[in-house]
Amino acid sequence: MPTRPEEFCNMGCELFFTYYPKNSTCKSTCDHAYRYQVTVGYNDQAEEARLECHNGCDIALQICQAGYFCTKGEMKPCAPGTWRGPELGLVVHQCIDCPYGRWRSLDKGKSADDCTKCAVGKYLNATGATAESSCLRCPAGKTALEEGTRLCTCITPASCDLELQRDGEGVRSFYKNGVDYFRESVPYEGRW
Repeated sequence: MPTRPEEFCNMGCELFFTYYPKNSTCKSTCDHAYRYQVTVGYNDQAEEARLECHNGCDIALQICQAGYFCTKGEMKPCAPGTWRGPELGLVVHQCIDCPYGRWRSLDKGKSADDCTKCAVGKYLNATGATAESSCLRCPAGKTALEEGTRLCTCITPASCDLELQRDGEGVRSFYKNGVDYFRESVPYEGRW
């Protein structure tokens, strides 16, 4: 049992974050932990401790643990493709999407850095992506020189003038002056 009054509030927060991420359950646990049996039916010190523990449960909802969001009296993990940091004073009712050029397949992200960057040569022009397959290969004539790129850039000014053509089966090609630059830009994968 805590000995100083300011520790009672910490007890509620600890119960909430460690065992019971639901406000009503946290408060019930406070009631059980600080129950008392006296003939007059009331004990000032135990009642103060119980109410301070309740306050701790309420405070836990306001600060909410990193990687989670708090709403309607419950703490829930951030879904894949999202994150939420430990900053106080910010909105705790929702998680933030992974930024452009990044994805996250696991839940409970605690910062934007927990979202994985797309590889060099790939881009992602969307937020909240949940899989590496969301990262797309730059089209012919364009490249992404850094990880986590939102949009590909032209390799040369002339490389962005390529024309997209599709055949009847949906296969696409980038032509200029009769040269299929899509085929020419596909790297060789195999052994030499």
